[in-house]
Amino acid sequence: NDELRDRITKIRAALKDSVADKRKEIADIKAEIENVEYENREPYWEKIDKIEKDILEVLEDELNKYLPEVFAIVRDTARRFAQNESIEVTASDFDRELAAQGKDFIEINDGKAIYHNHWMAGGNEVTWDMIHYDVQLIGGIVLHQGKIAEMATGEGKTLVATLPVFLNALTGNGVHMVTVNDYLAKRDSEWMGPLYMFHGLSVDCIDKTEPNSPERRRAYNADITFGTNNEFGFIMSYLPELDGDEMPSIMKQYMDKEMRNTRVSVQMANVTTPKIDSIMMVLAPVIEEIFPHEKYDVDMTGNAVVTLKSTDFLLKNLAYSLLLAFIVISLLMVFAFRDIKIVLISLIPNLIPLLVTAGVMGLCGIPLKMSTILVFSIALGISVDNTIHYLSRYRLQMRYSGGNVKNSVFAAMMEAGPSMIYSASVLICGFLIFALSSFGGTQVVGLLVPVTLLVSMVTNTIVLPSLILTFNRKKI
Repeated sequence: NDELRDRITKIRAALKDSVADKRKEIADIKAEIENVEYENREPYWEKIDKIEKDILEVLEDELNKYLPEVFAIVRDTARRFAQNESIEVTASDFDRELAAQGKDFIEINDGKAIYHNHWMAGGNEVTWDMIHYDVQLIGGIVLHQGKIAEMATGEGKTLVATLPVFLNALTGNGVHMVTVNDYLAKRDSEWMGPLYMFHGLSVDCIDKTEPNSPERRRAYNADITFGTNNEFGFIMSYLPELDGDEMPSIMKQYMDKEMRNTRVSVQMANVTTPKIDSIMMVLAPVIEEIFPHEKYDVDMTGNAVVTLKSTDFLLKNLAYSLLLAFIVISLLMVFAFRDIKIVLISLIPNLIPLLVTAGVMGLCGIPLKMSTILVFSIALGISVDNTIHYLSRYRLQMRYSGGNVKNSVFAAMMEAGPSMIYSASVLICGFLIFALSSFGGTQVVGLLVPVTLLVSMVTNTIVLPSLILTFNRKKI
């Protein structure tokens, strides 16, 4: 008995090893996807789909190879139950779990699991007395091949089904056994269950559980799940019959044309971006509980999610571009002025306008999008140009004054200040024209850029000289 069970254990391990490399490849790709932007993930999912198809092909070949031996083991297991009132085997953890659940066909005694050949099924006590006939083995092969096996009442459809169900359950992908009514689903799961559980396969019935309950999720995760077509495919009762290869339009709302991917849409209130983020954080563990990532690939999509991801993308790129701009500008200014202190001082007047602009956007409820994000780049470029213009004059005046900071600051302002004010005024008036546009994005640019330029003009003509006088006190 132990040798019979051990052989099934080895076959399960061999099936798992046959696709281990491909499953690891899928796991690696899924881990890599987490670091890929959402809009660039499609090629990765296509690669995963291809690998999953390869896995099914490999498993099909392996199952065909093991089919004669597995069918023989199932038949021999049925024979042992039929010819013996009890079967004794070395108890496994799964056996102990079954006994702890109160299954009436098993008991644990001194490290041994004793399986009895009689148990309750469908409210009646049954004694196992069936052994597969040769013709029933042929019926099992036909079903495994995905074909239809027509059998009359009393010819043993329930027993025949144990062969392909047992074989395919060894892959660990789960097998659904569909019957016509809930009584047969419950009865057959109890009647045929010990035959499967003797070899370590878990069995459950979804018709015994409530919808969306932990018990139902556990039933779906069993190796073999019994149920009715209404429970397995509850949505199918609302769908029209398929017309040839054409998919009804209602099904296109829920599935792709290969019927492998399912879409579930819900309506939600129009909320702010932070609220969307918190909603997604709440939904994530619930989705993981209902659709474990080991078996399902779930992606949250929709306008709200796209908006959230777009906003995050824009914020990250804005921060990256501004940081890069400040670094490049700082390096160029260090090279030009040879004074790190002056460079650090000069960055402050350029940072203040950007912070003021961001504050104005938040105060006025202006969203961050492609049109408004341009304001920061435009304003930074013009502001830095004024800063460099003033510092160039300051550096020249330092040479003329023999290093007198105070005189150089005022002389540089008298020389460069008017041109800075004139250029800023012209640009402000020029951008204000955009505020007259009927296009919202252009209007926002026409209002925000002048505000930023005005603040920039103030910081470059007042704050920058003040900072130089405060932190660069040589020969004042």
